[in-house]
Amino acid sequence: MEREFAFKEYDLEGMQTLESMAHAPRLNEWMYQTISKNLKGKILEIGSGIGNISEQFLKDKRQLLMSD
Repeated sequence: MEREFAFKEYDLEGMQTLESMAHAPRLNEWMYQTISKNLKGKILEIGSGIGNISEQFLKDKRQLLMSD
């Protein structure tokens, strides 16, 4: 059975989710703290979106390359 993929030029729902999460700094800090103890050296963040967690890396003065 073959399925078709509907590509959206602009993902309104995804953007609204990221913007909502931008207004939840304690959640973003918690997610960062959960993973930060396992990270060393230069970091590649794949799926950085609008940078909600990226901001935490930068506040912590970590070397970061972001991709979305």
